[in-house]
Amino acid sequence: MKNDTSVGTKIDCTILNNAFPGVYNTPNGCEILNPENFPTLVHDYLKRERELLEQFVVDYNVLIEGGCFDGTYLKWSYKRELKYVGVDIIPGFIEEAKHRSTFFNVDPGYFEFHVMDLTRLWELNDMSDLLSRENSSSLLLIPFNLFGNIVPIDELVAVLRDCPYDFLISNFATSPIATETRKLYYDNCNFENIRSVITDDGIRFLSEDGLDSMAYSADWMKYKFEGMNLRVIPLGDVGMAYLRTNNLK
Repeated sequence: MKNDTSVGTKIDCTILNNAFPGVYNTPNGCEILNPENFPTLVHDYLKRERELLEQFVVDYNVLIEGGCFDGTYLKWSYKRELKYVGVDIIPGFIEEAKHRSTFFNVDPGYFEFHVMDLTRLWELNDMSDLLSRENSSSLLLIPFNLFGNIVPIDELVAVLRDCPYDFLISNFATSPIATETRKLYYDNCNFENIRSVITDDGIRFLSEDGLDSMAYSADWMKYKFEGMNLRVIPLGDVGMAYLRTNNLK
C-alpha cells in the first residue's frame, strides 16, 4: 500500500480553547505538534515510528492511538484496513480530529474518537463499540514522545502494566544527538528560556512558559516494565520504541 503522508498535518489551534494543564495547552503548545518545527532527525524518527508500526500491525485489527491529537493515524490506519480508536484528553483535539475525518473519505464504521485520560484506560472497552466486538485484537500506540509529556508518569505506568492491550510507546532517546535535536526542536517552537536537566530517569527539558518534556532512559523503561517482555527498538538517531506484545516476533 502507498505510504500515507498525512501523518503530521498542521492543526488549526484556534479551536483549542479548553483549559488544560500541560505542555499542549501552553502558549506554544500547538507548535510542539507543528511539523514545520521538526528538525530533520525528528522527521526521520517519525518516519521510522510509522515503519515499525507497519511491521507489527499485521497481527491486529484495531489500532488505538493514545494521545491522538487531530487523528494522526486515522487515514494511515484506514489504508491498511485497520479499525481506529482515537483517544485524547483535550476536547479541542478531538473536535479537530472529527472535523478532519470528514475530508478523508473514511467509512464511519471504521473509526471513533473519545475524550479520555489515558490513566483511565480501563474504561475504554465500555466506551468503544469497536473494542467491545468479538474477535477484536488491539494494539495501543502512544506516539511521538507523548509518554514523556505526561506528568505524573507513575500512574500511567501502573495502568499500562495492567493494560489488556499490547502496546507500542514511541519516545525520544537520551543520547547526546537526541538531546541536541530536542533543544533545536523546542527552540523552533519558541519556548522561552529552555533548559535541560539530567536525572536518574533520563533527560528533562523545561521552559519558563510551560514546556516540561521527559525522555526516559531505556534502563528506566525496562525497570518500570520489568517482567513484561518489553522490547527496545531504536527509531533512527533520536527515537526509541518500547514494544510489549504477548508473542514477540
